[in-house]
Amino acid sequence: MKAELPGFKEQVASISQIAVLSYAWIYADQSPKLPRSYRILGTVKEYQLIQVLP
Repeated sequence: MKAELPGFKEQVASISQIAVLSYAWIYADQSPKLPRSYRILGTVKEYQLIQVLP
């Protein structure tokens, strides 16, 4: 899994590396596989902007 942190354009290997209440762009087909709670804020082409929830 790869996610990008907005403003940093940094890729992480897992959503668990993203701090709670942070945002990330992920591939839309990855969202059902995410191990943490998240909220989808929007979708653009094959990407989704998510917010990681506590």
